Amino acid sequence: MENCCKNCGTLFTGNYCNNCGQSAETHEINFHFLWHDIQHGLFHFDKGVLYTIKELFTRPGHSIRDYIQGKRVKHFKPISLTILMATLYALVYHLFDLNLFEYSNTEAFEKIDGNKLNEWIFNHYSVITLATIPLFSIASFFVFRKQGYNYTKHIVLNAFTASQRLAVHLLFLPVYHLFHLNLFEYSNTEAFEKIDGNKLNEWIFNHYSVITLATIPLFSIASFFVFRKQGYNYTKHIVLNAFTASQRLAVHLLFLPVFHFFHTQKGFSLTTEVLTVIDILLLYSCYSQFFNLISKVKSFFLTLACYVISYLLMAIVLFLVFAVVG
Repeated sequence: MENCCKNCGTLFTGNYCNNCGQSAETHEINFHFLWHDIQHGLFHFDKGVLYTIKELFTRPGHSIRDYIQGKRVKHFKPISLTILMATLYALVYHLFDLNLFEYSNTEAFEKIDGNKLNEWIFNHYSVITLATIPLFSIASFFVFRKQGYNYTKHIVLNAFTASQRLAVHLLFLPVYHLFHLNLFEYSNTEAFEKIDGNKLNEWIFNHYSVITLATIPLFSIASFFVFRKQGYNYTKHIVLNAFTASQRLAVHLLFLPVFHFFHTQKGFSLTTEVLTVIDILLLYSCYSQFFNLISKVKSFFLTLACYVISYLLMAIVLFLVFAVVG
């Protein structure tokens, strides 16, 4: 029997339009239709949100690789899923009226002195230059990834450019000496005076879902660099880390009632430590399945490296943001 597609007007036979893919059956929109749509989209384990979440906790790496390779009908889209989980997390967080920062150990953050940190950077420029060669190399490797140079060659490149910068700064040292200049004294310290360690920490605790969404590109840079030999481009790493972000949000969402009922610093510290371990193990489970051509041991250490690089990048970005906006 020939049908006329109500979406694009194409004549076709079968259950779906061969031009736009719309089903031949279009039900009348009523309460039954809406309830069925909610059930089908949210509560069915054979397709949709719950199916994707179930897959992320039973066979995470395999299911993500399947999605990237084209098996996508049953899955909820990765970025949409992350936004949905982040929104749900934020709603539940505010529903319980939580302030996780209140029960955190704030002593370490109270010690952060923006001016002192800035002064140390000025007075140890050569050490900073040496220490940041690997970071510059990660950045250049990622930005110029299509040029075909491996990471060690980027290390060589950035070692030379670091020597170049040091040579120029070296030439200026006599000028600073003759004019009795203190680099830090004449620098603009207002931005660094604005940095409040406690304020930064509190913002992170109270906006975990936003942080998780915003750091998907950073986790993707880290995984793209660490697992660069596995042949996946950056956009595929975005998909991979969008799914792992949804996985983390789901776990942290389950722990919100725990934070709500245990109002002690000791309980908070223990719970956050447990969550950190769970986050790393889940990331390892996902990466080891997804990058299944390398050994489990190597995958574990590469996962740790990815985790560390991701949070290092996040710390740098947050530091710069708070230095600018205060």
